[in-house]
Amino acid sequence: MIESILYGMDMKEAILKDFEAVDDYTYSRAREEAEDILLFDRKYQSVFYSYDDPKRINAKRYISEIAAFYAMETIYKWDKEAIKRDNITADRFERDFMWKLERSGYIVWCIPDAHLFGTINMINEDIAVLAVNTGAPMYENGWFLFSPLYDRYYMFLENLYYSNNIELKKFIFDINHIKYIYVDK
Repeated sequence: MIESILYGMDMKEAILKDFEAVDDYTYSRAREEAEDILLFDRKYQSVFYSYDDPKRINAKRYISEIAAFYAMETIYKWDKEAIKRDNITADRFERDFMWKLERSGYIVWCIPDAHLFGTINMINEDIAVLAVNTGAPMYENGWFLFSPLYDRYYMFLENLYYSNNIELKKFIFDINHIKYIYVDK
């Protein structure tokens, strides 16, 4: 992917090119396990709700929520009009989420419009992302654990409440159709 970008491709094209190069393993039992991890196991905490909220989400939704924040911050620089125009939401990225199963036991996923490409290890369910420095590097060059992005955006939302920028928090919740009780400080 990095080589493709160096040769003039934009990030979305490079991600799609690398994703298309992955052979999709179609063995039915392995595929069922991958679908369980992505779609049915509800073990992740939503970035929109507090840590003690009992509601859990699946891996696909978890990645999509964080992808929406990542795109709003890095691609759109919190430009509300552009975010609204291009429908940068967790729901959209959940629909745009693509995945394949590698024979080696990894789910390869991407959300091209969020500029994210990653994997999920089917044994320990670690989620990794390529070329996004989350502060938690993995053993392979350029790969990082995805989970620090959850902490980053969860704390970002919490800090918006205590800052003078509560309007941005309301905007983020509104475009993502999240019910939020606005409490004045």
